[in-house]
Amino acid sequence: MGNDRVPRVVIPRKPCRTKPRAIRIGTWNVRTMLRAGKLENIKREMIRIELNVLGLSEVRWKDGGDFESDGFRVCYAGGAESQRGVAIILDKEMAKRVLKVEMVSDRIILVKIQAEPVDLVIVQVYMPTSAHGEDEVEEMYERIDELMRKEKGKECLAIHVADLLPSTSPGIFDKSCLTHSLHEPFQSRMEKI
Repeated sequence: MGNDRVPRVVIPRKPCRTKPRAIRIGTWNVRTMLRAGKLENIKREMIRIELNVLGLSEVRWKDGGDFESDGFRVCYAGGAESQRGVAIILDKEMAKRVLKVEMVSDRIILVKIQAEPVDLVIVQVYMPTSAHGEDEVEEMYERIDELMRKEKGKECLAIHVADLLPSTSPGIFDKSCLTHSLHEPFQSRMEKI
């Protein structure tokens, strides 16, 4: 009876792709990190609200440093005195992906993270308040622009995490919300970002 074998048709399946996990980034003006237990509180909050990266302003730590605390990586930039200061805290997963840390000043820190499809550059900025002169504000913008020019030539996505209003509560920076809710001096500053 001829060939009673039927050829099998094999349809290759596309590999099951999981949805890429979003990187959750926030900012918080902590007023000071000099109080006992403050870092532990911040780590608990990061876990609670599921943040991977948190930019901090007004940490008030001297000089600059980079250390590990219970799986979190803490990179900070301060000055000679316990004033101002910025930091970026990364959870365990993001800490493994850090490619570069640049402590620019007690108001600016940059962290570059390996990500897909391109690397991610996060810049935490603690802007001068409206009580500071325009020269100081302009100098800040120039420093930020210089940082971005250095990183722009490379394949990466740059995110500015800025503390523009010291009275804001912790949350994710949203330029569109702030632009519509700020009074005049801050609106002109927002347009420069």
